[in-house]
Amino acid sequence: MTMVDGKICNAATGTKSTSKCYICAATSKHFNKLDYKGEVNVTALVVGISVLHAKIRLFKFILHLTYKLKVKKYRGIKSKEEKDLEDQTKREIQTRLRTETGLLIDMPKSNFGNRNDGNTSRRFFENPTLAAELTGISYKLTYRLKAILEAISSGFEIDPVNYERYASETARLYVKL
Repeated sequence: MTMVDGKICNAATGTKSTSKCYICAATSKHFNKLDYKGEVNVTALVVGISVLHAKIRLFKFILHLTYKLKVKKYRGIKSKEEKDLEDQTKREIQTRLRTETGLLIDMPKSNFGNRNDGNTSRRFFENPTLAAELTGISYKLTYRLKAILEAISSGFEIDPVNYERYASETARLYVKL
């Protein structure tokens, strides 16, 4: 099963919380601790990873990271000024993506949630140089995320040792933000 979303994976593995990884049970408090190694639920590996949803979620992740980067608070109490700064950054990114790439992002789409879909994600990652310039996320991190998405969607067998090394180096770049 590779065309399923997180809700289906959670249901198939009995994971009760949508904020928990269905493979290792990590939560947001574990995500930036790169040395954390949760116990892998081997039976959950059968469910697989939806490449389409990985692309969409990673695109959404970069957008929301960009909105919050100046404030440096993901959760918790934010002042009115911090909320206003996030909203202003979001509007600036939306405008730049629309004018420079034609992408409409984080906007409602009639009967379909929002416009952050697979095609939008694909177009965003097609040009990591422009994506980095528009979001303020480094080119190196943006390119590496694109490479990871390409690897998991390639259909080729991936060397797990090299993949783990590359993904870990990429995670370290992210945590330094």
